[in-house]
Amino acid sequence: MNTELDRLRGEAAALQGVLDGGGAGKGKGGGVVVPPVIIPTTPKAPKTPKAPKAAAAYENKALDEAYKQLEHKKRMDEMTLESEQKTLEQIKAKHVKTAEERMEIEERLYDVRKAIGDRTLTNALDDLDKSKRLGKLTEEEEIARLKRIKKQYSDSAEERKQIDDMIFDAEIRRQEAIKKKIEEEKQLRKDTTDYVSQQLQAAYEDRLARDKLSAEDQHKLQDRLLNDQIYLNNNYLKKVLADNRYTAEEKKKIEREVTEAVRKQTNERLKLEREYQENLDKLLEEEKKKKIDNINNLSKGVQDALRAKYQEEKRVAEESIRDAQQANEEWKKSQLDAIKSGRASSAGATSGP
Repeated sequence: MNTELDRLRGEAAALQGVLDGGGAGKGKGGGVVVPPVIIPTTPKAPKTPKAPKAAAAYENKALDEAYKQLEHKKRMDEMTLESEQKTLEQIKAKHVKTAEERMEIEERLYDVRKAIGDRTLTNALDDLDKSKRLGKLTEEEEIARLKRIKKQYSDSAEERKQIDDMIFDAEIRRQEAIKKKIEEEKQLRKDTTDYVSQQLQAAYEDRLARDKLSAEDQHKLQDRLLNDQIYLNNNYLKKVLADNRYTAEEKKKIEREVTEAVRKQTNERLKLEREYQENLDKLLEEEKKKKIDNINNLSKGVQDALRAKYQEEKRVAEESIRDAQQANEEWKKSQLDAIKSGRASSAGATSGP
């Protein structure tokens, strides 16, 4: 707009010059009187008030010097995080005046406190890791310790998430350890049952090999073995069914196995009893027959003895008769010999002088 006004002023000045130049011939006629051009004037803009002189810049030389000394000691590694925190708190108390200064030092204190917390958290996690590698912690103790570390030392959401992830991993390992321990205990229970059963069998076999047992004692020993094994299996099954750490499928499988084993052992025991009874009956029958035979043999022996006695008495009697007859014959002969000898003596005496 100012440019347009300047242009109009220029045109008005030029016209005014023309008019001024033709003023001499006005009386002679022939000149054109041009009315004066009125040029609007532009109102003057109000004067801008002068800006006041700038105040002197704010300075806190004591605070700047304190910060300078603090940074120098940090670069020279002459200050720990704790001493830096203490120094900042002293600076805050002595030299901080404005809100901006207070904001700055609070930020510095926050950074130092966070660094201390990070260092403490790192140390706590390092100690935890060392204890784990040395085998000093169970999974449950590890989880409890991580929860304490999280509560005491974690400041940020990132740190809390880190520890939560570690707790989750420890919980997974704890669950796996529990599961492994349960499986080991299950296997130990089965192995113990099998081992005791084998020991019972071995003791039975050793007794048979080392001791001379009657049929009755052998039967009792074997029957006790089977009875103990049946009790052992039933007791194992009872404990399994009462233990909620076994799944339904595991219980069903073990129940089938144990029931089949007990069925076989029971049948073997019944078979043993039947065979023993049969052998006993056979022995009794043989014993009965033997007694009858003994009686018969005794009767026959008595008869033979009586017969032998009769024969012996008969023989003795016959020998006695024969001896008597022989003695009688000898006596008769001796008498005849004596008679003959007497007759001969008498005949000799008769024939003498």
